[in-house]
Amino acid sequence: RTARIIIALTATWFVVSGIVLGVVLHEYYVTTKIQLSVFDIGQGDAMLLRTPYGHDVLIDAGPTSAVVNKLGNTLPWYNRDLELVIITHPHTDHYRGLFEVLKRYQVKKIILSDVHTTSMQYQNLIAQLEARHIPTIFLNHPMRLRMGHDVTLDLLFPDHALGKVRTMNDASIVGRLRYQQQRFLLAGDLEAKGEQYLIAKYHMSLRANVLKVGHHGSKTSTTEAWLKAVNPDYAVISVGAKNSYRHPHPSVIERLQEHGITTYRTDQDGDITMTSDG
Repeated sequence: RTARIIIALTATWFVVSGIVLGVVLHEYYVTTKIQLSVFDIGQGDAMLLRTPYGHDVLIDAGPTSAVVNKLGNTLPWYNRDLELVIITHPHTDHYRGLFEVLKRYQVKKIILSDVHTTSMQYQNLIAQLEARHIPTIFLNHPMRLRMGHDVTLDLLFPDHALGKVRTMNDASIVGRLRYQQQRFLLAGDLEAKGEQYLIAKYHMSLRANVLKVGHHGSKTSTTEAWLKAVNPDYAVISVGAKNSYRHPHPSVIERLQEHGITTYRTDQDGDITMTSDG
C-alpha cells in the first residue's frame, strides 16, 4: 500500500487505499464523496454520516448540546435537515444532545434500540419524538438502509437475541456502512458478549477498513477475537479527555498496536473525519 499526506489549512489528511482520514479542528469542508465525522464531544459518542446522494445521518448525539455546534460546523449553513438519526442505546452520553438537535434541525426519521429502560429522561425524549410526529423505529431485527445505489448501512444488531442481553451496552445498535469497496463498522458501546455473538453470526462479514471502537475503548470491549474478525486498518475511539473512567484502557490500546491498526482518538486528535471515494 502507498500513502501520501496532504496538509490542509487546519487539518492533516492521510490517504490510504481510497480512504482519507482527517483530524479536523475548525474547517468548513464540503465533499461529493462519502464522509463520516466522529465528533469530539467529550465522554460520549456522536457521528455524522454524509453520503454523495444527500443523506445526512446522525449516529448518537453525545452527552450535551455541543453536538449542535459540531453539526453547524460540518453541514452547509442552509442545511437544517437530518434524514435519519440513530441512537444506539439509551445511555445519556449517547442521546442527551438530541434534545437540542430536535430544536434546531428537522429530523425526518429516528431509529432506536428496542431495549427497555426506566430512565425518565429517555422516556421524555420518546415523548418529544411522538409530539413532533417523527417516524420512529424501535429496532429489534437486522435492517438494511439503502442510501444510493452503492451506499448501504446494515444494522446488524439488535436481533431476536435482544431479550437475552444483560447490559444496556450490549443492546447497542451495531452498523456496517459500505460504500463501494470500503467498509466501516460502528460498534456503539458493544461489549465482549455482544462481540462474541456477532462473530458467531456474521464471521467474515464483519471485515471492515475502519472500526469505530466500542464503549470508548473500555476494557469490556474490543477483544482479541473481535479485532481478528473485523481486521481493520484504522480504529477510531470517541472518548473524553481526562475522563473519570480512564478510557481508553491501556490493554485495548496495546491490542490495537499489536494488530498494526492505526488509531485515532477524539481526546487527542479532536474531530476525526473519514472521507472515501470508494
